[in-house]
Parts: sequence; C-alpha cells; structure tokens
Amino acid sequence: MTEPDRRAGKLPMFQIRRFEFACRAGIRSATLLLAGLLCSQAMGAAAPPEGDPFEVRLEQIAEGVYAAIRPVSTRQPVMGNGTVIVNDDHVVVVDGSGSPLLADRVIAAIRSVTDLPVRYLVISHWHGDHNLGNHRYLEAWPDLEIIGHRFARAAMLGAPMDYVEEYKVSIPEQMEDLAARLDSGLGSDGQPLEDYQARELGDLVRHADVFLGQIQASRVTPPTVTFEQELVLYGGGRRIEIRHAGKGNTAGDAFVWLPEERILVSGDIVVHPTPYGFYSYPRSWAAVLEGLQALQPRIIVPGHGEVMRDTAYLARLQALLADVADQAAAAVAAGRSLEEFREALDFEAHRAGFTGDDPFLDSRWKVWFTEPIAEAAWNEAAGIDNERLVKP
Repeated sequence: MTEPDRRAGKLPMFQIRRFEFACRAGIRSATLLLAGLLCSQAMGAAAPPEGDPFEVRLEQIAEGVYAAIRPVSTRQPVMGNGTVIVNDDHVVVVDGSGSPLLADRVIAAIRSVTDLPVRYLVISHWHGDHNLGNHRYLEAWPDLEIIGHRFARAAMLGAPMDYVEEYKVSIPEQMEDLAARLDSGLGSDGQPLEDYQARELGDLVRHADVFLGQIQASRVTPPTVTFEQELVLYGGGRRIEIRHAGKGNTAGDAFVWLPEERILVSGDIVVHPTPYGFYSYPRSWAAVLEGLQALQPRIIVPGHGEVMRDTAYLARLQALLADVADQAAAAVAAGRSLEEFREALDFEAHRAGFTGDDPFLDSRWKVWFTEPIAEAAWNEAAGIDNERLVKP
C-alpha cells in the first residue's frame, strides 16, 4: 500500500485509483472503496440503479426530526446520510454531505419543511463522504457553527485530506482510462469484463461530468467548535447530546443522541448492509456498540443505509467485531505476522448475516470490510495506532 493510500484512510468520494485492477492483480488496496465495483467475479449481480447518483430522500422519523437518506448505500460514489433536527428557532444538521451537490439538495429539502436557519452542523467523523459539502451550508447560513470531535478537526486540517486537491488533477485522467476500458470491454488484465462489472463501470462513466464537477467543487471545511467527550445543545425543549464513546470506525467518532425521542444518529459506527473496516479499532468499536445498545434506541440513522427501528444489526456488528478482535489478539500473542493473521482470519460465521449470500454484497463485504479490518485488528492488538498519520 502506498503512503497516500494509507494517509487517506477511507477515501470518501471518488476512490477510483487502481480500483479496477485491485482484485485481479491481488493488490490489497481495500481503502479504495471503488475497488468494490469490480472485485466480485460472480455472474448475474444486480445492475446499478438508473438515474441520478446524487439522489437524497428526506424521511420524517419524529416530530421535527428528518433523516436525509442517500438511497442504495452501496452505489458509487459513496455518500453518507444526514439528519435534520428542527428546533424552536433554529435547525441542527448532522453531517454536511459528501459532495456540494448533495449538500445543496439537503439544504433545499430543509427549506421545504422550515424557514428557520441552520445554526449548528455536527460532523460525525473526518471522512469526506460526510463533510465535503460543509461549505455549502456556510454559504447558505454564514453564522452557523460546525461541531466535531477534536480528532476530526485535526484530521481535516492535516495530511489525510490532501487527496481532495490531488484528485482534482488525477481523477479526470483516471476517468478517461475507465471510459476506454468500458469501450474495449476488457479489464486491466486483458480479460473480458463480467456483465455486472461493465454495468457498474458504465454507471460511473455515464455520470462522469457531474462526478468530475463535484470533485472540483469540493472543499475541506473543518469544525469550528470541538469537544472531547460530550457536548449538549438545547432548543425548543429538546436535548441534543453529541457524544464520543471511544475509538470505533475512527478515533474521533461523534454520535448524536436524542434522549426524549430515543433517536440515535450513529455516523459510520453503524453502516448497513456491510460495515467499513478501514483503519478502525475493532475491540474498542465493539465496546462502543455495546454502549449504544444500552441506550435502547427506538430509531437509528446509520452513516450509510436505511433507517433502522431496532438494535438487531448493532448486536450482529458487535459480535462480528469482537470475534475479529479476539482472533487478532490470539494471533499477536502467538507471534503471527499480519500476513499470517490475514490468511487465517475466519469470517464465515458472520458473512451471510451481512450479505445474505448475495454475490454483489459479498464483493462489497470483502473489499470494504474483510480486507481492511484484518490490518486494523492486527494493528490494534499489536498496539499500533491505526490512524497515527492523522495526528496533528
């Protein structure tokens, strides 16, 4: 893995670099989310949805509370969900969208339900698929404050976000290469693309102009207010708790808890249908999930995926992460190397619970979770900081 790949962690919007070659060439570049496009060799996987790849749906989940859902969470480019909380004289938004266009659409949806201004924008973590639209909120409401964990601000101001400017140059060239491959019908190894691979690649190429425009318009806009453990907002009699419960998907995850409504907005602590494992902390993450279940949420807005109305998925994810952490601890104690651990790591007791044996989801599961979680778990067990390059 190259240093830029490690530095970027889960690259948020256009993870194109080497994605087509990753699986066939055996390259372990699982931080590149678009690798999931072409990694499954299964036939007959579902075609990508037609139409607008930056669609968003506003779904009311309680009085004055709305989830801004990006339908089809596995579609490329990956984009996080948002949440809108309407108080007596202002609005609180959780996550500023992964692109300016998506942010504009959420802003339009907010204006369709209230004339109140957005006063606070809460960022769940530093990965850009949740915040590269932040600046659009500031343009709409210049007085708003952006709230995030101290670690998230440090990451957004540091080297991990350098890829945003780098991609403005590199991605247009890579898109041209992908279009040529689609025209040829051949992969980088000269073998014919599977039907579903060509359909997914076609979905990217078909919308290339809007994708490239969003790359150019993206801007890193970090939190203006930070917290360490908890920050509480009040408005209209509603208590909004912004909490950090420990390392999980990142070292600076923030989740939002509405105790009266028992609504949990999780960020990427919870991602459905398959989790992201990039440079995370499986042992600590499992403990965070245990704490979230103890809250007994009635409604969960995950970082990606549809709204949940029970904690069954949280329990399944906690069991998976605890198992991976246990296997890593045993491997490190026995003196096994990362590669030895990677080869021996067994996910089979959990896989079908996340993918339903669907070949397409199996490919996402492999590239987005099993490949990156192996290194993350081994590092955590060995006492190596998975995000050490994020430190200011």
